[in-house]
Amino acid sequence: MGLPATAKDQAAEDHIIAIIRPNSEDTQDDDFRTLPDEILELVNDNLQEHGILLNVLEYSSEDLSTVNSQNVILEGIEATGIHPLAVIWIYPRDIEVQFLTSPVAQVSPILDEPTIRFDWSPSMDSLEIIADAITGTLLYLDGQCALLTPYLDSALASGTVAMVDQHFVKLEINCAILAGDFDNAINMYESFEESLMADRESLDLAWLYLRVGREEDALEMAAEVIRHCRVPDPEGYHTEYCVGQYSRRAQVYALAFHYDEAIADMDAAIELDPDNPELYVLRGQIVILLYEWDRVLADYNHAIELDPDYADAYYYRGILHYTAWEGLREDALADFERYLELAPDGEHAQEAAANVTEIQALLAE
Repeated sequence: MGLPATAKDQAAEDHIIAIIRPNSEDTQDDDFRTLPDEILELVNDNLQEHGILLNVLEYSSEDLSTVNSQNVILEGIEATGIHPLAVIWIYPRDIEVQFLTSPVAQVSPILDEPTIRFDWSPSMDSLEIIADAITGTLLYLDGQCALLTPYLDSALASGTVAMVDQHFVKLEINCAILAGDFDNAINMYESFEESLMADRESLDLAWLYLRVGREEDALEMAAEVIRHCRVPDPEGYHTEYCVGQYSRRAQVYALAFHYDEAIADMDAAIELDPDNPELYVLRGQIVILLYEWDRVLADYNHAIELDPDYADAYYYRGILHYTAWEGLREDALADFERYLELAPDGEHAQEAAANVTEIQALLAE
């Protein structure tokens, strides 16, 4: 079929999609043994035209039995030096595309990616539809929005695959956002049926409203979301989801200068997940807009107590030490150096290195 068998074979390549499925020996379903190969061959043919590589990895059903085991598999892939755009999990009756990168997050961390999951049947005779759906999704992740429309149109036009159509439409919305066409993105969101506008979509739309100056609409939209997170959830089933949505809405409120509401949402997120250092750093980044330095420092310090290797906490604490208190340049220097030690290629590495050079020059005067 021409598909690479192991991740290690192409570790030096830039664009790799890992395809993970149970070993064919683990299933007695003859169709499941053959159809994934046919689907992947079609996807591979599509993507080779656009410079994206596939990588097929096989694991036992036991290996894939829990979310934790999936995380272990992903960590193993990263350890090889490969950083996939996505992982496609193939199961006997459904396929899930798990995004490991987010194009719209480069525009704003508030924006959300869709979950791409759909059913497939061994009796299907339209494997091209599945291949087109996967191809369009991966082209989006690779930043090739101009090429994905024919593939997604093919998938959406088919009645043979049970999939959530709005998730594919959301890829087109995100492409409009990436192109800076916010009005078009808003129009597509506003054409959604109300029942399809979940919290994720509503917060995306609230962010878009802010970008085009419709603050009242943005705040009204933000106020309507996350209702179910106010209901006690003793089993913690929705905890991770609710933490994420509170954090996203807090950033929407902060963009609209509604800092009290933003901090209240971060307090709610922390109450649900008190041992998450990222939440304290995010709350600190909002509180700093109120110039309450001691509260900000307390949040950054607590984040580091929870995870002494959390690089971003050192970076933001370094910024605080450097800008809020002139007498703490040595502390700022230590924080920036610690950040670079932990994340030499991190998001803030260039700024941290520049600050180290500047502070060293000031201290030498």
